[in-house]
Amino acid sequence: MRALRILYEDDYLLAADKPAGFYSMPSEDKSISHSFHWDALHILEKQKGQRLYPAHRLDRATSGLLLFSKQQNFNDAIQRQFREREVAKTYFCVVRGRLEGEALIESPLKNEDGAMQPALTKATALHQFSLPIEGPRGAFRDFTFVRAHPETGRFHQIRRHLASLSMPLVGDNQHGDRKVNRAFAEIAKTNGLILRCMGLKLKHPATGEPFELRARWSRDWHRLFDATGYCPLP
Repeated sequence: MRALRILYEDDYLLAADKPAGFYSMPSEDKSISHSFHWDALHILEKQKGQRLYPAHRLDRATSGLLLFSKQQNFNDAIQRQFREREVAKTYFCVVRGRLEGEALIESPLKNEDGAMQPALTKATALHQFSLPIEGPRGAFRDFTFVRAHPETGRFHQIRRHLASLSMPLVGDNQHGDRKVNRAFAEIAKTNGLILRCMGLKLKHPATGEPFELRARWSRDWHRLFDATGYCPLP
């Protein structure tokens, strides 16, 4: 079983780097089953030899910083911060198209039951580039590195909000173009969805002091930086 990279650990918390393709934890829907070999919670509990409590989750296709508590009461305190929007979350992604400046996206999103829920994402353009991928306007297509701060935590929020601007995330076949995603992956030597959680700011549940966690760039992202000649500051 593959070991996961530990990004931070103390007596109360553990933060790990979840690779894309791994589940954060078992699904609450008992009709959905998957191998423990792809379950970050199970892997880390075996790796550390102790029970862990997931403070939040990342979509299977999303990589990056995943936070756990070592005691239930501390986890309750962290989850309250997530519910009350007291946690600052930082993601990086690449979108198709040219995003200019900063976008504040406030479109409500449907939950799994079809009910509309308020949702808010701040997206900041960092760097624009072109790759030799045939498109309707010629032999090149434009892309943008984006830093995203989702203030709410809706299902596929960043993906759905940026797609609503006609700027789907690279690697998102549900909202984007499979042909473009495949061509991008061949050129940049990447795999899957280009979306990574790189930072969390919250209050430490044991001390109440401001606390910041940072991830590191993965190999996929370094290949992307080599292909585009640009690396954003995490």
